[in-house]
This record gives sequence, structure tokens and C-alpha cells, in this order.
Amino acid sequence: MTPTVITPPATLPLSLDIAKAHCRLDVDLEDNLIERLIWTAYQFAEHYQQRTLLATTYEMKLRAFPDMIALPLPPYQSMEFIKYIATNGDEITLDSSLYDVDLSTPQGVIYPAYGQSWPSVRCQRNAVTVRWTAGADTISRATQSAMLLLVGHLFEHREAVSELTLKDVPLTVTALLDLDAWGNYA
Repeated sequence: MTPTVITPPATLPLSLDIAKAHCRLDVDLEDNLIERLIWTAYQFAEHYQQRTLLATTYEMKLRAFPDMIALPLPPYQSMEFIKYIATNGDEITLDSSLYDVDLSTPQGVIYPAYGQSWPSVRCQRNAVTVRWTAGADTISRATQSAMLLLVGHLFEHREAVSELTLKDVPLTVTALLDLDAWGNYA
């Protein structure tokens, strides 16, 4: 039930110029590396905070309709579709009037609409497909700061091992990410 990214965020989650300034770079030789480190820091922040930071479209495949469909990786933005394989083998898009998205939780939970029930599906893998968009329009300054700290660290320490004895600085990356963490919604 792990969702697949269909459409990733459209733009870099941090400005390349801001990340370069944080790393004290004024040449373009390392731009590709800095962009890669920005995406790495973004993925770390999303994983740590258990949420989607910028608008991303996901798809999740299910064997059948459960009582309710909890959409992981909040915050929920919009539903694209729910499709299912009917018992006769036809793929059918479920009319949006037949289900409701409960937004009383940040993630969004899908239930059959009042007086409705989920349709019967063919007994097979991936019989139900749910596609939705989650994320926000902006990333908080605290999370951006945490990402910059991580970009700077990864830029300065490019190898998997070091002869140096490194220590975490209190109130840095994870402390900043904790400010916007949503908790466990999976």
C-alpha cells in the first residue's frame, strides 16, 4: 500500500541561489551537485516529518476496497480519481458522488458517500487504484532552514566516512524539522 509518485513537485524546494549562498559558493561549477543535495535534503525532510511538503501527485494500488481509505503523506489537496476492476474485468472510474473525503484529519480519509457502499471488485492484485494530490504551496522557514543546514553538511562532507569526530549541534536539522512534523498518520 505504499504510494507511487506520479507527478513530483514542479520546482526546486529551495532556491539554488540561496543554497549556494548558504554553502558560500559564488561559481556555477557545483550547481548540479547543489541541486541534487537540495532534493536529498527535501526527501529527508519529507521522510522525517512524515508528510508531503510540496504539491505531489500520488497513486496507490489496493487489492480491494477497505472500509476506509487513509491517504498517506498528508496534507491532502485533491482527489484525481478512484478506479477499480469490476468483477467482469472492466476498469471503471468511480463517480466522485459515490465517495466522500473526510478532511477532519490532515491526511484525508475516503469513505463511501452516505447511503453508498464500495462496489464489488475482481479478486486480483491492484484491483483498486487511488490517485490524489498532497502537499502545500510553500515550505515553512524552519523546514527550509533545516534543509539548508543539511545541504551545507552534505556539501562539506561528500564521503560516507570521515576521520573527523563529528557531533550534532543541538537545535539544528531535526529540531527545526520537529517544528513542522505532523506525526505518524500511516
